[in-house]
Amino acid sequence: HINSGSGFTAGWYTVVSVATGTATLDRSPGTGTAALWSLGGALATLGVLFYFDGSNPAHVPPSGNTVWVKSSGTLTITTSIWIGNYSALERSLICGYSSTRGDGGQVTIACSTNSVNMFTFQGTMGNEIANFSLVNTASSPGAGFYDNYAWSSYTVLRNITISGCLKGIDGVSSAAWNQLLLFNCEIKSCTSDGVNNSGYTYMWGCYLHGNGGDGFKMTGGSANAYMWGTVAASNTGVGFHDAASNSSRIFQLIGCVAYNNTGDGANSNQSSGNQGITSINGIYYGNGGYGINFPSYSATGNPWNLQQNNAFGSNTSGARSSGMPGGTGDVSLSANPFTSPSTGDFTLNSTAGGGAACKAAGYQSSLI
Repeated sequence: HINSGSGFTAGWYTVVSVATGTATLDRSPGTGTAALWSLGGALATLGVLFYFDGSNPAHVPPSGNTVWVKSSGTLTITTSIWIGNYSALERSLICGYSSTRGDGGQVTIACSTNSVNMFTFQGTMGNEIANFSLVNTASSPGAGFYDNYAWSSYTVLRNITISGCLKGIDGVSSAAWNQLLLFNCEIKSCTSDGVNNSGYTYMWGCYLHGNGGDGFKMTGGSANAYMWGTVAASNTGVGFHDAASNSSRIFQLIGCVAYNNTGDGANSNQSSGNQGITSINGIYYGNGGYGINFPSYSATGNPWNLQQNNAFGSNTSGARSSGMPGGTGDVSLSANPFTSPSTGDFTLNSTAGGGAACKAAGYQSSLI
């Protein structure tokens, strides 16, 4: 980075080769008598990023920087990638790409070492991780993303795939993420829950499937969860689970799908405080329990229990648990409504009593 200098052109340059005492740049920076510049290179590993602990300083200062990671085969790790222990004044980004920065291609990171959490956060604020595929093949895997010791806030995960971990995202075993935002993430084949957090969680367009516990679980705390356009399918536990029992909170599912989960499609087992499930334009099909289950439901103290224009079918215990009021605009399904759920295609088919019954049946089908 040439900052200034008589006769030099300020800006960022790429070092294409290094010989003794000489760095060759990708283009001419001009000629002059003096320049103020900084010279650095790529990291050899991703082991320590945006993290300070005194004796082990960060490779990259955390505030406002971007780390670009190019896809070039599989990156294998045996220890965790650490991020945290600071409060940044500006957001920082770790972003994968295929050939051109910003092309959205994923970088594969693999781990086969037991008990290693692939990314570890600790007390950080304002990080975004984008375009990575985390593959864990250890016999006793750790988490994909783990929050350690101190809450981390305003973390964004975008276009992330997590496979084979203990939990895809673990925000309960040590500390939680507050304001955890997931965009277009896929979490699959974990031995326990796909996502388990006790802080505020937001998900857009995510796919949680084939996990050995719940697809998504809220545990403890008094945080809320908001899901939009997210699918929880074929998980061994519940699709969407509010597992806390004593806090007032909002559990909101908008345009979501719970399909073929061993337990309920959605479950809120809170027994005190003001709580409820808000479900609008959801589809609950083929689950081993109820479509929506509120075991401790009471008609009083549930101002947030709102269900509108949801579709139900083939749930073993029925659409809703006993005592819950019916929703507005329910659709009863007599056939599977999805095109090819076994391959992850949850678009609506045209089968009578299936996808055809859901088309134009959501709220709101037309603009006012």
